[in-house]
Amino acid sequence: MSKRELIFQAFNYTLQGIKENLPKLSEQGFTVIQTSPLQQHKEADNSAWYLTYQITNFKIGNRLGSKDELIDLCKEAEKYNIKIIVDFVFNHVANAGRDNLELVPSPEVEDEIRLKPEFFHDPHRVSDYDNRYQCTQFCIGLPDLNTANHKLQNMMIDYLNELVNCGVKGFRLDAVRHVELPDDPLCGSDFWDNLMAGVKDKENLFIYGECIYSTSELIEKYSKYMLVGVNTPCTTKPSELVRWPFSHDDDLTFHVSKAKNKDEIIDKWEQILRYYPETHMVFYPPAYDNTWMDERMKQVNNIYK
Repeated sequence: MSKRELIFQAFNYTLQGIKENLPKLSEQGFTVIQTSPLQQHKEADNSAWYLTYQITNFKIGNRLGSKDELIDLCKEAEKYNIKIIVDFVFNHVANAGRDNLELVPSPEVEDEIRLKPEFFHDPHRVSDYDNRYQCTQFCIGLPDLNTANHKLQNMMIDYLNELVNCGVKGFRLDAVRHVELPDDPLCGSDFWDNLMAGVKDKENLFIYGECIYSTSELIEKYSKYMLVGVNTPCTTKPSELVRWPFSHDDDLTFHVSKAKNKDEIIDKWEQILRYYPETHMVFYPPAYDNTWMDERMKQVNNIYK
């Protein structure tokens, strides 16, 4: 990458809503817009944010927008020299319910996935996240996909290439640390080699993977395949990383950023931009407010872009 990208996480925005905000986002200095997952999800009409991460297929189109709307958005974004990237969920699918059904695929998961037991890992819950076998082969509260399966890999590659054909310029890869690397003991696979080899025009795409709460050694291994989104100190080259002051999990799961006012949020954004001058940055709009529209945000972005 030749320059640092400033990414606006259009969290839970409709594609039409993103399109309407393109002029202002460009004016504010953002260079990349990240959509929420666009795969169909459990309870399709339910707007609960976490359900967009409980996917039921590898096809474009859900309550946030259709394939045609995505194509239209990408064309419009090009007029502002803005890249559209899409959040991609591939480690797990939607579950059938709570308690003893949490690790069982939802009936809403498409049959071509749900009815193939070879597409899933055994329904064991992770108890030790530092254990690589558990972290990559067990479940994190949702049915875990067997990413070593080549037919499943091909379905994922086809989906990503369909996004590229729509004009998408990259992806955020969700829960990367839970997908095995080639040298992981007892569970290594060719997933990452095959995925990256299969995605068309990869060298011109902005691809980063969420690898939070990971060691420097692990982050370095994933950085061989993609930019790496991190929230811990590490030794990987700063320009190969993506960071953020607050995330949607901070805001909605842990309620960290909800306690912050607008000035504190912009202060933290400026601080992290200044502290990591070469690192790509994601701005999540906490509490769904209009902090990102503030004149000071524009000034900060122009200084530190």
